[in-house]
Amino acid sequence: MDGRELSHAINYFGQERCARRILLEDGLATAEQVALMTQEEVCEKLLEKYAVVAVESEEISLIDKDFLEEYNAHLKLLYR
Repeated sequence: MDGRELSHAINYFGQERCARRILLEDGLATAEQVALMTQEEVCEKLLEKYAVVAVESEEISLIDKDFLEEYNAHLKLLYR
């Protein structure tokens, strides 16, 4: 998933606000940079550190890429 796809998956302003907060809390961007970023730029920056593992209408699940291999080792899928 790239920034554009993640941006299209965001359905609510609160989800974008949360993404911007994560960038600030993780030190991935300064407040000035975040304030000037478009939603797609926010998503691109977020995906530098995180991978998307699930997308639902009200919830998008991210995992730090450093833990992705361990996550995949524990993941079980139910599919048809």
